[in-house]
Amino acid sequence: MPVPVQIEAGAERSPAAAVAPSVEGARARTGVRQRPRLWLDPAGRVRHDVRPAELSNDLAGWLGDLVAAGQLDAAAFEETFVRIVREVDPGWTAFDRNTLAALATGGALGGTNAGMAPVHDRAAALAVGPHVVELGC
Repeated sequence: MPVPVQIEAGAERSPAAAVAPSVEGARARTGVRQRPRLWLDPAGRVRHDVRPAELSNDLAGWLGDLVAAGQLDAAAFEETFVRIVREVDPGWTAFDRNTLAALATGGALGGTNAGMAPVHDRAAALAVGPHVVELGC
């Protein structure tokens, strides 16, 4: 049986949380057991229970926790990220909308979107005119 890696939306992330999930802590905070979003199967492959409404750039932080804990090779980060997004949202529509919505509100405390919100705010402040060209990474 795979060992779940508890990654909660809006939860402060740490490598220790990725290694030793705290189901009891989730119960204490919410009164309901939180389901794990990411876990490793017996072959070491990242599995997920990420739903379209949860899918955003916060996924980068959830996977980053696995990298920091040594459970995911950094070289596999991008491939794993893209695989999960495509499995949940093949057209990336929910991912884009959820990420933009999170950035507009500052993102969930401790999440990747919250960390990136100031960068996006600064870029928006520097934009001149009604159009922006996306050049990718």
